[in-house]
Amino acid sequence: MNFYLVSHQGIKGTSVPCHYHVLHLDERLGIGPDDLQQITYDICHLYPRADKTVSYASPAYLADHVCERGKLYLEAHYPSGIDTASLAGASNGSDDSAEDARLRAMVEERVDWFNKSRDKVVKIRNQHQGLMTFC
Repeated sequence: MNFYLVSHQGIKGTSVPCHYHVLHLDERLGIGPDDLQQITYDICHLYPRADKTVSYASPAYLADHVCERGKLYLEAHYPSGIDTASLAGASNGSDDSAEDARLRAMVEERVDWFNKSRDKVVKIRNQHQGLMTFC
């Protein structure tokens, strides 16, 4: 099941429908395709950075912001980006396995660092769970 939805108001005739794909609609939820379209339309009104309806569901916008922030955080911690290294390898036209191994090692190093950082945050969050703290 898929559907198109135009939820936003077009500026100067630029309305473009957004195409949604429903991967799984559980029958136990008791909602049908029309309900799903209505919920999606309603969610398009909940984007906190805009005072009007946005073109696609606000959780997708928020996920994009989180990914961008994570990318900038990683770039600050690791100044030499993987994208630059992979582009440099692609521009040489060589599919060298040593280059692939180097890129894989860079990715694994970053994943290990991220997992260790995440574990620290989880420990701190568990220590403060149930306390009335406000930031």
